[in-house]
Amino acid sequence: MKPLSFLAALLLTLVPATGRADLTLVQKSNAPGAKNPLVMKVKGGKIRIDFGSDQTNMVDTATGEMIVLNHLTKKMTKSNYKTGPMAVEIARNLASAKLHRPLSTGKTEKVGAYDCDIHEWDFGGGIKSKLWVAKNYPNYEAIKADLATMSALGGANVLTDINGMVVKNHIDLGGATATTTLEEAKIDPLPDTDFVVPAGYVLEEGKK
Repeated sequence: MKPLSFLAALLLTLVPATGRADLTLVQKSNAPGAKNPLVMKVKGGKIRIDFGSDQTNMVDTATGEMIVLNHLTKKMTKSNYKTGPMAVEIARNLASAKLHRPLSTGKTEKVGAYDCDIHEWDFGGGIKSKLWVAKNYPNYEAIKADLATMSALGGANVLTDINGMVVKNHIDLGGATATTTLEEAKIDPLPDTDFVVPAGYVLEEGKK
């Protein structure tokens, strides 16, 4: 599965109300071919996702523009998730998310320093997710608001159902599985330059 498609599936767990301060999430995934750490940054309507040191995706949720930077080749591609082929996948994810909600199993388990409630989420079509939700995650209320911008990449508002920070997520995409663990979530001002294409990158011919 392409990294961006897998990311869209993971982001189905990160979908609250209205974004405010700048947010940085650091995650680690054991997905096949995953580049760690997976670092997500949000500033206003801008999103930056770093897949290790090899690739960066930059998204403008206002316009729908998505830029993929390949740091090894210094090349980039451009697309639009609101009008391009990805819009179909997002619409399908959104429809599924609205039909299926995460349900508490009534079980608890400790993940790192956090006592977590375990939820299971069946999206249908063979896609299932198991969520470890920390009720006592530091600054959760502020982080919840900041996560909102990511919902533009696919999902529905499920935080009213789980009411806590997802610190671990195991997803089964009908055979391909992966576990993603949250290593850090922080609210600090981010420079505008983090969301600007660096000098020296060339647009691949025929790929906009």
